[in-house]
Amino acid sequence: MPGKYYKATQLLSLISSIHQAVGNFNLVGVIQGAGNKGTPNPAATGVSDWSGTLDSFVTALKTASGGEIIAEANLDVYFGANDTCNGPQQRTVGACTPCPSCFFKDAASLLKFSAIANGQRYLMLGSWTPGAFYAALKPNRTFVQHLFQNLTAQGWNGFIIENSPPKSSKKFKAYDYGDAQYAKMGLFFDSSSPSHFYVNEPYIVSMQRQEPYLKGHVLAEIATQPMNQTSAIGRFIHNLNATQQIAALTALAANQKSEKYIFIYPVLTNQSPDYTGPVWDANKVLQPNGRSFLSLITTLMNQYNS
Repeated sequence: MPGKYYKATQLLSLISSIHQAVGNFNLVGVIQGAGNKGTPNPAATGVSDWSGTLDSFVTALKTASGGEIIAEANLDVYFGANDTCNGPQQRTVGACTPCPSCFFKDAASLLKFSAIANGQRYLMLGSWTPGAFYAALKPNRTFVQHLFQNLTAQGWNGFIIENSPPKSSKKFKAYDYGDAQYAKMGLFFDSSSPSHFYVNEPYIVSMQRQEPYLKGHVLAEIATQPMNQTSAIGRFIHNLNATQQIAALTALAANQKSEKYIFIYPVLTNQSPDYTGPVWDANKVLQPNGRSFLSLITTLMNQYNS
């Protein structure tokens, strides 16, 4: 969203330039409902240099990309994890008061945005991962199906579960019993890997065997949690020189088919108005030849994405 790094019109210009280079693409991480952090208000005004409402700006973002806005409702709110309170950024089960009704209110509020309501209505379920919602509540099949039934009744048509296992985990356990169409997982920094990242292929294979409805739809991004210098995106920024960063991005794009994931390219990462940690901006960070990494990313999209 617009903040100290980009004004609204600058974001639209950036998205339009990517659209021109690669065609239609989806935007992930634009709008999130996260309980005590605040529920987005479509009628809000004062969005950077945008003269309209937040709703009209999100619609403009969707138009500029030619794709969908993938909204997110954070399940930390449901079970009361600490990063949905006003405390430090860490997931501590029981640190806040669990609020299932707040979670469902957040999810419903996202459908008030015209661009989302008039689109495919896909919702990402943040913190589904084994280390968060699933580990905290140990839900059975009835519980999980009831969760998805409530969201479907609100008007959601499709779901993406956020499922980032630790490196040591090789067996998928966080079942959604056929209700989600996609799973998103983190790619973690690994200095011993030739590509500098660890792709948990055994876990992906296990997921696809136990949840065959996914049909290979595992989305993968360079992990941004916890949001500090130890995160994968933080280590990518600070531990690799430009040549190594080029090699890493190229390998992550090239290995999608063989390692059974769809790469979410990092264009703007951790760009929120109040964020002070490591920021990745592919449009401004330069390669050795003086070009931005965005030119490399658009080239990789055109080469490896169909």
